[in-house]
Amino acid sequence: MGVRGLETFVEKTFPSEACHEVNIRQLVEDFRKRNDDIKPIIAFHWSNISRDVLKDIDWVCGGQSEEALTRIENFIRAFTRVGVHPVFFFRGYSNVDADYFNRDRWIQRGLRRLENVNSFFDALRYGDPIPEGNPSSDVPYLQNLSYYFPAKFNCEVYKATRECNAEMVLYVRRNENCIAIFGQDSDFLIHGAAPYYLSSKHFDIDTMKTRNYSKAGLANLLELPEWQLPLFGTLAGRDNFTSFEELLPFFKELTGGPTPVDRRFRALARYIRNRLRLPGNVEEQFQEETMRRILPRVARDTLNDAEAETLFLISIQNYRPKEDLAPVKSSFSSERVKGNLSHWDEIMVRAEELHRSNKIPALVRKILQNQPFEYLPALEDLRKNSTTNLPASALMTRPLREQLYKILLAEKPEPHPLLVTEYSMEGYDTANEPVKISIDAFQEEHPGLMKLWSDNRSDELQRKRWTLFVAAVSPRLDRDKLENLPTNLILPTMTLVYLRDYDASNDQGTSPADREICAIIAMVVLLKKSLNESRPSHISPRAVHIASIFNRTLYTIMDLLAVCGYPLSFPETFSYPYFDGKLFQRKYQEAMTGTKDRDLCQNENDVIEKFEAVRAIVFEDV
Repeated sequence: MGVRGLETFVEKTFPSEACHEVNIRQLVEDFRKRNDDIKPIIAFHWSNISRDVLKDIDWVCGGQSEEALTRIENFIRAFTRVGVHPVFFFRGYSNVDADYFNRDRWIQRGLRRLENVNSFFDALRYGDPIPEGNPSSDVPYLQNLSYYFPAKFNCEVYKATRECNAEMVLYVRRNENCIAIFGQDSDFLIHGAAPYYLSSKHFDIDTMKTRNYSKAGLANLLELPEWQLPLFGTLAGRDNFTSFEELLPFFKELTGGPTPVDRRFRALARYIRNRLRLPGNVEEQFQEETMRRILPRVARDTLNDAEAETLFLISIQNYRPKEDLAPVKSSFSSERVKGNLSHWDEIMVRAEELHRSNKIPALVRKILQNQPFEYLPALEDLRKNSTTNLPASALMTRPLREQLYKILLAEKPEPHPLLVTEYSMEGYDTANEPVKISIDAFQEEHPGLMKLWSDNRSDELQRKRWTLFVAAVSPRLDRDKLENLPTNLILPTMTLVYLRDYDASNDQGTSPADREICAIIAMVVLLKKSLNESRPSHISPRAVHIASIFNRTLYTIMDLLAVCGYPLSFPETFSYPYFDGKLFQRKYQEAMTGTKDRDLCQNENDVIEKFEAVRAIVFEDV
C-alpha cells in the first residue's frame, strides 16, 4: 500500500539514515528512562500488518482461526512484555471512501481475485501445486478478527471513520507518549508523524528487532525538503489517489526510457526541485497555499488533465490531516450538544460511535448512509462448470442481509419500501450488475435502534433483542434451546440451521448435504482439541467452498447480532475460535466415506454429547 516502489527504493540503501535496524526493547527502555517510567505507546495498523503477523498459517483449507488467535496473542504479548502499550487501528467505513470510490477499479480488483481463486481451484482439481501467496482477503474468517482485540485480548482499538492512515497520524500527534507507528505502508514514510516508523515485514519476534524507515532520511536521499514529500508521494503513483499506469508516460518523458524505481524517483525529485522551483523553506501555514499555486502546472505536465489538480490537492491534504482530535469527532457533535438532532440523526451518531469503538461492522454505517453493500468473492469456485456445484455465499446470505436491512431501516423517516443496492460478485456475469433489494416496512416488534444499541441489559430488553435476532435468522430457532448450548456453539448452530433450511433450487448448485453439515458440527465441537493439525494430503474443493459459505454465513449472523445490540454479549461472542479448515477437511472426508457420528467425534463422550445437542437443533422437524 502507499507509494508504489517507495519501500524498495529506501530498502536498497539499507543500512542508512533512511532505513536501518532498531531494537524495540531498547527504544522502550530509553523512552522510560527519559519519562519517569511511563509506558510508551506504539500504534499498530492491523489492516496492513496482518499478513506479516499471520504468515505461514495455512489458508488452503479455508483458514485456521485458533492458530490465528494464538499467533495474535503471542504478538501482542511480545510488546506488552517489553513495556509497550499497544493501540490497534483497523480500516472502517469512511465518508471519504464514498466520495472518491472508483467502481471500475473495484470491479477490476474483483475480477482479478476471481482469476486467482479459479487458479487455486484448478490446482486442487488437477493435483497441481497450490499457487504461492496467501490470499488472506479471500479467507472469510480473517474479516472478523478485529473484534477479538478488545473482546479477547483487552486491547485499545479504533476503527477508522476516515482514511485510516490519516486517523493514525492524528492520534500520534495528540499522544506525545506514542513513539512509533508499526505497519507496512510507505505512506507513513511521508506522513512522518511518530519518531519511528517500524516495519512489520522485517520484525523478528524473538529479538524484537526490525527496520525503521525515516522521513528525514528519505528527504535527504531525494534532496528535497520534508514539506515537499507529500507532492512527491502524490506524483510517484499513490494507491487510491493517483494511478501509476496513468503517470507512466510522464515518467518515461522524465527518464527518457525505461522507468526502474531508482531512476524514476530521482528524476521526479529533480522535476520538483528544478522545474517547479519551489522554495526550500516555507512556514507551515503557507505550505498548502504554495502547493496550490503550482498544481495547475503539475496537472498539465503529468496527466495533461486540469481536473487532476483537485485530486492532487486531496492527496497532499491527506498527508497532512488538520482535524484537531483523533479519533475524529462526529460530524454531528456540535448539533448534539445543542440538542438539535433528529431521532434519525441520533441513530447515525450512535452508529458512528459504535463503529469507531469496533462494536458494529462497517456495513451498518454504509446502509444507514445510503451506500451500496459490496461483496468480493471468497475461496469459492463460481464458474458454471464448477466441480463444487455450490452457490455463491453472497447469494446464500442475501436473505439474512435483507433481515438486517429491515431492522436497520425500520425507523428511517422516508416512505417504504426503500431500496438497498448490492454489488456482489457471484460470477463473471454479475460483476457489473447491481442488485436492488426492496425493503418493506418492518412488521415485527422492534424496540428501536437507540434502545437496542444502549448499555441497558435488563431482562425485558434482552428478551426483545433475542426475539428480534432469532426471528431474523430462522423461524425454526428457539432461544431457550440455544441458551442451553455451550456459549461457543450458539452461533455455529444458528448458522447451520440457516444453511440446512436454505433452498438452493433457484440458484446455481446445491445446498450442503446433511453429512456435510454433520462434518461441520464435528469440526465445531472438536475445535479446542485440534490445534496444529497437519493439512490433509487430499483437499476436497467442495469442502473448501463449503468452508467459505459456512464462515460468511456465520459472520453475516454476527453482523445481525451486532445490529440487534448483542443479545449474546460482545465478549462472549468474540472469545472463541469458530473454524479450523484442516480439521474440517478431515471430518468432511470421514463423513462422506461413511464414518459414524461417534467416530467423527473421536469416541470422546463429552464431544459426542455436544455433537448430539447441536445436531438435534439443526435437524429438528426435518
